[in-house]
Amino acid sequence: MAKSDQTDEKVTAQLATLSAEVEAAGLGPADLSYDSIDRVETWYGRVLAKQVKTSIATDDLATHVATYAGEVLRRKTGAKWGEETRDGATLAVVRSLPELKSYKLAPIRAVLLFRDGRKPGTIRDGIEPYDVPRRREQLAAEVKNAAAEVEALRAGVEALGRAELLPLDFSKESLDRLQAALKLSLERNPTPAIRRVLQRRAALYVGECLRRAKPDATWTLNEDPKDLAFGYGQIRGRTPQTTIANHRPARDAPTAFKDFFSKFL
Repeated sequence: MAKSDQTDEKVTAQLATLSAEVEAAGLGPADLSYDSIDRVETWYGRVLAKQVKTSIATDDLATHVATYAGEVLRRKTGAKWGEETRDGATLAVVRSLPELKSYKLAPIRAVLLFRDGRKPGTIRDGIEPYDVPRRREQLAAEVKNAAAEVEALRAGVEALGRAELLPLDFSKESLDRLQAALKLSLERNPTPAIRRVLQRRAALYVGECLRRAKPDATWTLNEDPKDLAFGYGQIRGRTPQTTIANHRPARDAPTAFKDFFSKFL
């Protein structure tokens, strides 16, 4: 990557160009919200697939998208832009993040990961966890409202119309049913936003099963930016979200969720 010169003027120009193209494609507002990162990613995916034309030079596409995603995080957290040389390349980084003062995030990493894998939701998932105060609030709200979240999960499973997927009664055996239900739901190709809700509620359910089996277990946020589970809720030192997000039905045993749970009993 060429040397970055992440001036305010350059950021503003890149945001204006990208936002106009995303909105012109009918994907909704590029309003620098976390939700809008998914919309920008959808636009980027269509450009890569040659379904949408763009005035942005091919070599500059990833940089524009990275600037947008990084600027969302910067504005939400009060962080700053900076530069860092890695592997001989000077990258634009977001620095001075709350609770992560010494850590520098290069948004281009998440963008290139999406470019190479084309997995929907990759960019936002590589950016939003670094808003630690927001993630703490989200986890606290989820745990506080666990009963309502689990009820919403049950309602979603019931809507699948498969009686064998119920009940979700916090038993170890119910984790096999949850895994089958999640597989069926994801096979319907939900949007990244819906997928996140499904996986978040599934992770909460697995953790709540463990909490009921081990009353001393409590939820905490993984705040180690070098950990793959960074930014997600953990219980007894392990993160259900990681098992659920990385689950591949064609590869993993149909008892993967239950096996995760059983390790901590």
